Amino acid sequence: MANTTDWMDLLGGGTLLRKETVDDDDDEATTATTATTQGVVVRPADGQRVTVRLVGRVLLNPNHTTGPLDEKVQLDHLQTMHPGSVFHPQGEMTFCVGENEVPTGLDLGIRLSQAGDRFTLRMVSRLGYGKFGLPSPPTNIISKWLVEPHQPLEYGVEIVSLDALKVPVDTMTVDMCLQTANHKSALGTRAFKRGDYELATTLYGRALVFVQPTRDQTTTEMLDAYVRVGTNLATSFAKTKRSDKEIIKLTTSVTSVNDQVPKAWYQMGCAYRRMLEFKVAIDCMNKVLILDPTSVAAKKELEKIHKKVRDYKKKEKKMYLNGISKMVKEREEEEERLKTQNTQLPKDTETIATSTGLQQRHQHQHQNAQNEFGKVSRASLGEQLRGAGEEDRDWQPHSEVCKRGTSVAKMVGAVMALVLLVLTVMHWHWHETN
Repeated sequence: MANTTDWMDLLGGGTLLRKETVDDDDDEATTATTATTQGVVVRPADGQRVTVRLVGRVLLNPNHTTGPLDEKVQLDHLQTMHPGSVFHPQGEMTFCVGENEVPTGLDLGIRLSQAGDRFTLRMVSRLGYGKFGLPSPPTNIISKWLVEPHQPLEYGVEIVSLDALKVPVDTMTVDMCLQTANHKSALGTRAFKRGDYELATTLYGRALVFVQPTRDQTTTEMLDAYVRVGTNLATSFAKTKRSDKEIIKLTTSVTSVNDQVPKAWYQMGCAYRRMLEFKVAIDCMNKVLILDPTSVAAKKELEKIHKKVRDYKKKEKKMYLNGISKMVKEREEEEERLKTQNTQLPKDTETIATSTGLQQRHQHQHQNAQNEFGKVSRASLGEQLRGAGEEDRDWQPHSEVCKRGTSVAKMVGAVMALVLLVLTVMHWHWHETN
């Protein structure tokens, strides 16, 4: 007969609860099994393989039904919820702790245990399968979900053994690397299919470490695994909005190993399109259609790229036309201003006389300066005269002859600029039509 103690809060916020399970008829054996080694608690290390015997059940809502629950409601009723249907049949499984191979709550609960421990774990949905849930296999036509989204979970766990510790990748054999990479890649694919792209990205990234083509020893199977996992990782990068430069770097590496992978070229082309590198993106999509002429996704992406190119050409044409219109408007305003000045010329005759008087005044000032400072060097005298000229420059008026010359020069410049703009537009229009 089994009995349980009170729930223990493992994380401090009530999101992960643990209750020890002991057998009344075999307390001594259980105590002996869970004893420490020389007084030291032996717990799983990161990456260590652990064999457990467990069974997983969903927890029913307070009204004894299944369905999404707000996390606050889950926290309020987690201890009193009743177990529901089994989604993970009782049996043994082996996995690496700390490697995202099992739900987060189960992983944390096992990492805080030791060999021989028997306990029950309860966790909120965020530490289980979260908002994505766990879909039923295709053969199950009764229910769509094994675990519905936002559904809390319960696990009955027994730690059977703590197995091999994590070893460096460089010391692993090719077969071990392939086996590990395939296992993690399969878990990543399961996460991807249920929409958990962040978890899929993590698992694919862990798998890719074991099949790098730069290893001293590589095989055809390892290179094929690298291409497959790298392509899946690039797809996950796109789903999680990772940097397009990362996607291009990864897909370039994949296609350097095998350039006959349409999915890698497709992800590369999409990344270049988002970076507005349309020419390279079109080349990538054409490569996809050469390898897979039936690819609907590549055809749609190619249409999207061509539409982007047309939109940019229209925008560029509009900018040119706006620039021309603005310059023509400025030229018309300048001509209008010049006409206004020409009509005011008879009224400005006093300006000429004033200008002549000022020039005579300056000449008289310069002559007095030469007489007074006759012993001063020619260079020093020149500097003083230049300083006086700069002080008078702001208020000295221009002659009417200068004004008319400036106006004519401006009109000639505006006409030449207009001719050049018209020729540019004609050349651009001819280029577009041909």
